[in-house]
Amino acid sequence: AERSTGTFRCSTPSTRSAPSAATTICTLDIRSRGTTRRLDRAAAANLGLESVTGEYFGYLDDDDSCTPEHVSTLVQAAFAHPEALAVYGHARWLGPDGRLERLHGLPFNRALLYHGPIMCWQAALFRSSVIALGCRFRGELDGIEDRDFVAQVADRGDLVMIDAATFCFR
Repeated sequence: AERSTGTFRCSTPSTRSAPSAATTICTLDIRSRGTTRRLDRAAAANLGLESVTGEYFGYLDDDDSCTPEHVSTLVQAAFAHPEALAVYGHARWLGPDGRLERLHGLPFNRALLYHGPIMCWQAALFRSSVIALGCRFRGELDGIEDRDFVAQVADRGDLVMIDAATFCFR
């Protein structure tokens, strides 16, 4: 891939109620998919979609990071908002020295989504049902395939922003 992209999936308990703090929220299965040929970003992301088996999934580029509570925070939010196709938080934009430069992210608003980025897609946890709904990364939109993917999800349902900043963008 142009940049290696890993996916993670969460297998959650069969109950639809929110887990207690003592409950194991998810079993994290991080998969880094690769091929013998170089893939563009959309093809690499779609390869990740093909490997999703859990109820939720997300992406993390090889040059970005997240805090230890990133996944558990998003899973708790997904349980609290079962109507949402995705939940997301702020992205921490880090400078070359690793210091916080700013927080990025706006509450979900379809009109704003179509005019500019309101979130970093790696700061989101998506329900795997978006795959069955036909959401894919389109290669002809090189450079904005991630924004288009989020717009496809938004065309099919709501996203919910939470008050957390667990994804770190460099």
